[in-house]
Formats: sequence, structure tokens, C-alpha cells
Amino acid sequence: MFVSTREQLNANLYVIDIDGHNLRRLTDNLAEDYTPEWSPDGAQIAFVARNVRDGGLKVHLMQADGSGLRSLGGARVGVVDQSPSWSPDGTRLVFASTTGGSFDIFMLNADGSSVRQLTTHPDDDWGPVWRP
Repeated sequence: MFVSTREQLNANLYVIDIDGHNLRRLTDNLAEDYTPEWSPDGAQIAFVARNVRDGGLKVHLMQADGSGLRSLGGARVGVVDQSPSWSPDGTRLVFASTTGGSFDIFMLNADGSSVRQLTTHPDDDWGPVWRP
């Protein structure tokens, strides 16, 4: 999987077979899509998309074929989310967000429920990564 602006000005997500054949665009919208992350079972993809209405960046989730696109974490105007990372069992995601002003680390269930703030330091915290 990779991010490209190859067919339009906005960044979209693409997948291609390991042999370089069968290029498929997974997203096609006015938003710019960044930092895709496969779920551990390969069935879903978490990524960040720029909201064209408020300029914020939000974590989104979709099926590996590009269907079932949905935003996670609720509507938060002007908030920037970054760097989603799946838990090893695929049930949760962590990400960095400016919900409280500076970047802090948050966790939520993969269905978008139970958002929980993990850090509260006034300096920026970002780039969370799960490890077994």
C-alpha cells in the first residue's frame, strides 16, 4: 500500500500486488489520505484523512478493498489526528491527537467506541506504536 497523487491533486491510498501488477486505488475523495496502517489480520486499514470542511485530520477506517469507509473518534472541529497504530489483536487503535491543544496519545476500540486519553503532558506526544 502507498499514498500517491498520481491521478489527481489529492493524496489517495493505493495497493498493488507484490509483482507490480493489479494497481488499485482504494480512496477517491477530496480529502488527502495519509499514514495507512493494515490491521493485524489484513482485513482493515486505518489511515488519516484531511477534513476538507475544517482542515482537521481525522483517523478513518475501511475494509482492505476500500469499502466501508468511516471516521473514528467523533466530530472534533479543527483537531489533528496522526499516526494510527493497531493493537496486536486488532481490537484497538492508538493515535496522536490535538484534542486538548498539544499532541497527546489516545486509544479507542476499532469500532470507534471508548476513546481514552493516555497522555496529558503539555509538550507534544506522537508516533505511538503497539508492540507485542
